[in-house]
Amino acid sequence: MSYTAFAKEYKEAGNRFAFGVQGGGLSLELTDALIKEGVEFVTTGHESIAALMAGALNRIYGTVPISLSIKGPRFANMAPGNLCSRYEGNALLSISEAYPEDSHSPRVHKWMD
Repeated sequence: MSYTAFAKEYKEAGNRFAFGVQGGGLSLELTDALIKEGVEFVTTGHESIAALMAGALNRIYGTVPISLSIKGPRFANMAPGNLCSRYEGNALLSISEAYPEDSHSPRVHKWMD
């Protein structure tokens, strides 16, 4: 599925917000597609805050907001917010960039399996 198609379906499902820390590349392309569909993207100072904000809006509006992170340890940074939202019974869609499976170079920045 393309980012444009995903963004369109996400908006049509009644979702209005996405939160996170975007990098370049894939997360930037996804964020751009969401914004073009009218989804408000809120840049947060930390990935865990993105997940907490998404969970809070799920509780308020009943929608499933996105929390977004870039590669590697940034996904681990999002884990406490994801867990807190889960324990509180709040739904969110957590999306993180990933390296291709064949890029096991020692020069890869911020690697995390």
